[in-house]
Amino acid sequence: MKMANGKWQIKNRNGFTLVELIIVITIIAILSSIGIASFVESSRNASLQTVQDKVESMINVAKSRSLSQTTPVADCNGSLQGYGVLFSSNKEICLYAVCTEGLISSNPPLDCQNTVETYNLPNEISIQNPPLPGPFYFPILSNSIEGLNSPTQVIIEGFGKEKSITVNPSGVVSTGSTPTPAQ
Repeated sequence: MKMANGKWQIKNRNGFTLVELIIVITIIAILSSIGIASFVESSRNASLQTVQDKVESMINVAKSRSLSQTTPVADCNGSLQGYGVLFSSNKEICLYAVCTEGLISSNPPLDCQNTVETYNLPNEISIQNPPLPGPFYFPILSNSIEGLNSPTQVIIEGFGKEKSITVNPSGVVSTGSTPTPAQ
């Protein structure tokens, strides 16, 4: 700026001052950090929701296959007895079939070896306390879970949050978020 005729005149400039550039860069950095934090939180919520959906789906598939008596393509040489979902650890869930003969056992399995489908949870997500002393098991032509007399909850935890799946004795599955964060 310079003074001409008693008035201040702004000299024609071709660029920005260092202060203006620092202010703009600071604003961009603040907005970017907010955006990145929101993206990370959204990604974590999506991962937790995916696991909840997968567990719910496996329970519903076990129920559906037992009602329709769908025999697995391989490893079931005898007659089909039913389907179940096994929480073999807090990181592994499997869908299994029980047959009278074949690689698939005549009893519920103790681990996810020789099962119809296995799902490994992401590293940051786990099942809080695997439900029941054994798996959710649907005998053929039955829409109820053998050995389950009252509703039970499967708690999925990760990233400081929890999601729950409630399974009642007739195999009806309902989902939700638990109100308290994981400890």
